[in-house]
Amino acid sequence: MSIIIFIVVLIVLISCEADNTPEVCLTPEQVYEDTQACMGLTAPKPTVEFISFDERGLGDVWAVYHPHDWVVLVNDDRERTCTQERQILTHEYIHHILRYWKFIDESKAHDSEFWDMCDGWVNESSP
Repeated sequence: MSIIIFIVVLIVLISCEADNTPEVCLTPEQVYEDTQACMGLTAPKPTVEFISFDERGLGDVWAVYHPHDWVVLVNDDRERTCTQERQILTHEYIHHILRYWKFIDESKAHDSEFWDMCDGWVNESSP
């Protein structure tokens, strides 16, 4: 009986192959195009900079958007997956597009369906 269990376990293990396909990250430009399409709104693209927040004392957040300069700063000190990077950029792009269209209160309060609709919340456990 134990040999049968061993064989079954061996077959299951052999049939389970790890997916070693590397995750392909979208460029900030691709994420911006996707965000505009999701929102059904367009705006000139903001500048995106990947910088060390530790060096500048900006805290342990994923990113910030500076509306007066149209700049998205992404915290390069935090490790992130491609999925998280897309969510981070989408989140900040939603701020930018809302502010461009003068939905400033909605941007400040995160009071828009676009964050849910366009997957603009960063999932800490994203693969």
